[in-house]
Amino acid sequence: MKTNFTNQKGTTIMKTRKLLSLTLALLMLFGMMLPTTMTALAAGENATLTINAPAGSGYTLAAGDFKAYKIMGVVKNGDSYAYADDAFDFAGGCSFAEYMQVMIGFMMGEGFSEAEAIGVFNSILASYIDPVYGEYFWDAFMEVDYQEVFDSFFLRNGVNPDDAFEAIAIPAVQNGTGSVKFENLDHGYYFVTGKVTAGGQEVIAYSNMLTVAQANVAVDVKVDAPTIKKEADKETAKIGDTLNYTLSSKVPAMEGYEEYTFILHDKMSKGLTFNDDVYIEIDGVEYTDDNYTVSVEDILEGEEGFEEVVGTHIKITFIDFIDLKGQAGDEIVITYSAKLNEDAVSGANSNKAYIEYSTDPYWDGEGEEPTGTTPTGNGADVYTFELNIKSIDGKTKAVLPGTKFNLKDGGSNVKLVDLGGGNYRIATPEEAAGTLGEDYTETLEAPASGEINILGIDEGTYNLVEIFTPEGYNKAPDTEIVIEHLGDGEYEVNGVDGTEAIVIVEHFSGSMLPGTGGIGTTIFYIVGISLALSLAAAFVIRRKRNALSALNAK
Repeated sequence: MKTNFTNQKGTTIMKTRKLLSLTLALLMLFGMMLPTTMTALAAGENATLTINAPAGSGYTLAAGDFKAYKIMGVVKNGDSYAYADDAFDFAGGCSFAEYMQVMIGFMMGEGFSEAEAIGVFNSILASYIDPVYGEYFWDAFMEVDYQEVFDSFFLRNGVNPDDAFEAIAIPAVQNGTGSVKFENLDHGYYFVTGKVTAGGQEVIAYSNMLTVAQANVAVDVKVDAPTIKKEADKETAKIGDTLNYTLSSKVPAMEGYEEYTFILHDKMSKGLTFNDDVYIEIDGVEYTDDNYTVSVEDILEGEEGFEEVVGTHIKITFIDFIDLKGQAGDEIVITYSAKLNEDAVSGANSNKAYIEYSTDPYWDGEGEEPTGTTPTGNGADVYTFELNIKSIDGKTKAVLPGTKFNLKDGGSNVKLVDLGGGNYRIATPEEAAGTLGEDYTETLEAPASGEINILGIDEGTYNLVEIFTPEGYNKAPDTEIVIEHLGDGEYEVNGVDGTEAIVIVEHFSGSMLPGTGGIGTTIFYIVGISLALSLAAAFVIRRKRNALSALNAK
């Protein structure tokens, strides 16, 4: 039987009543097999029951969220244990044995004779030996609303049902952030309820039925909350690049659940375009697409009627995830890709993934299912950068509009989209190929402000080559530009903070001899050699002429 649960005290008590009612009803069946001549150990054994978070889980347990209820006493006989209904006493003096009679009476009130009611119980016991034989009777037994049975019994005896169950609740004490304990317990059979905080979410634990028959008993809480890790194949990119994502989780333990919600959510910023190429493996085996659905919807912000698309919400919903109950701990790997598009912003283009999952094994299917989510910080942001260039007069430092450049990456001109006013962005592959019917450009031109801004550029080494120089100025030398990502979106341009860096291109007017080391040196060499040869030839000719003149004179 499943029940609703909220944080309100009254509803918590109601849930406990329902769970205990069914538990007691089941124990009554087994109670018919208990020896009636045995007596339980005396009270005051001072046993301790410790409930721990699973190792490495990071779950937080709070003492106020856990309670224990003693169902029966325990008698140790060598290495074996026997149980007895000693002093199972609710408010009002109602014992466990009396409840057996209540249950039989209720069954008789539903039209069963006393013999038939006892026969149902016996048949249920037989079903543990022969399930086929007892199936009909088991179904009949489970149809009974045991909370109604017990509540009516209490009310007839003038006892508030909530008070009755709370009267036998044993509180826990804190034992560190990941542990609680029950102290000074009598040896016995205990029903333990509680919840944990996992990743900021409250998750209801599957109730433990525990035998405490020694000084110290320690168990892990029966609860498991999924986790998720998201990674991308690159941290930085330029507009048009494809990013491949890998998301890792594990099949959680689903003890106590009959259905289980498991939905992967990924919220991508407007600068990322989902490529709708989901592929899933569980324990290394392909999980085919008939086992899940993929939906994509816009994320809107703003007042109604004036909403703006700010991103994309991707939902991967697993169908009949409960069928994986036997594969707890198996790794789930989900891959898909996205493209950094023309809406990318300088800095982080975010995408945050989280899992929505069931948190209450006792939900009865009515109303909205209580679910929790893993922390939403599991993302793999991709960073793209901004490059600023300024053309100026090298002497006056005044801006120099009209200067034109190519930006080269590995020897090829970077293809760009002109946004106007000296603003450009990196072209997408489709724009660069001309398949969108729009022109791209390879030319950067300084506007009236002299400043050029390029969006969506990746880290790397580039070369800025001037291809047109305003009249009256000499062409500036090529400029090497190094963009380096330092981590977490911080970057430098030629060693200067990228958010403040401006690549200054200076121009000088008037005649200017070519710099050494370039073609100018060669020109000087050629001119020098020519002059030397000319002088040498003139000298030789002149000597010959002087020699001839001397001979003629003789």
